[in-house]
Amino acid sequence: MNALGGEIAALNSEIMKVQALGDNPNDLMDRRDKLVSELSGIVDITVTYNDPGEMVVTTGGMHLVQGKHHESLALEADAANDGYSRIVWDDTAARPSSAAERSPRWWSCATGTPATRSSRSTLPP
Repeated sequence: MNALGGEIAALNSEIMKVQALGDNPNDLMDRRDKLVSELSGIVDITVTYNDPGEMVVTTGGMHLVQGKHHESLALEADAANDGYSRIVWDDTAARPSSAAERSPRWWSCATGTPATRSSRSTLPP
């Protein structure tokens, strides 16, 4: 999923550049649409458009891709679910390394409220 999100974001960037030059990036849009279709087979997503060429992909009410930026997801073991993993927002890269520096500014996907001091926010089931 992370690779698909990154590819969609990269294509968004290229599409916006080509459109800014006055050209029609149909082949890039087709490639992006194929990737979005592939992503939709993995996770429930919603697609909207902000500016011409800027696709926004959300899942669980949170942005997965917005223009040329994308967020990463990770798997986290869930002992309460027969050992199956759950998908979580992988916001550890942007978080301070020290527990003392962490603040509850990370938002829960499920509730839209600040998450606890956990380094990951759980996607809704």
